[in-house]
Amino acid sequence: MYLLLIVGVLYLLQYGIDYCYKKRVSNKFTRLLKHQTDDGIMIFGSSVVYHQFDANIIQATTGVTTYNMGWPGMFFIQYSGLIKEYLSYEKNCRYLVIGCDFDNLGKTGLIRRPDLFYAWLNNNNVY
Repeated sequence: MYLLLIVGVLYLLQYGIDYCYKKRVSNKFTRLLKHQTDDGIMIFGSSVVYHQFDANIIQATTGVTTYNMGWPGMFFIQYSGLIKEYLSYEKNCRYLVIGCDFDNLGKTGLIRRPDLFYAWLNNNNVY
C-alpha cells in the first residue's frame, strides 16, 4: 500500500515538473522544441541579445518576421543546442543571427540555467 502511494506521489511530482517547466516563462524554448516557431529572422544569444535586439523594430524595418530567442544568463554551449534543434526543422528562416560576446563564448561546459530544460532532456540537442 505504501509503495503504491510513493509511486503515485512520484508520478504526480514528475507530471507537475513537466507541466510547470513546459508552461512557464520558458515558453519560447517550448515553442522551438515543439517546432512551432519558424520566423524569417531568428536571433539567438544571451542577455546581450535579449535586451539589445528588439524583434518588433527589426521586423518593422526589414518587413521580415523576427523572433528573439535570447535569454539572460545563457552561454553559447547551451543555446547552440537550441540552434541545432531549430536548424533541424526550419523552412522559413532567411537569416540566423547569433549574438555572442567574449565572456559568453568563453564559458565552456558551464550551464547556469538547467532548470529551463529539465522537461526536454530526452531531446538529443538539449544537453
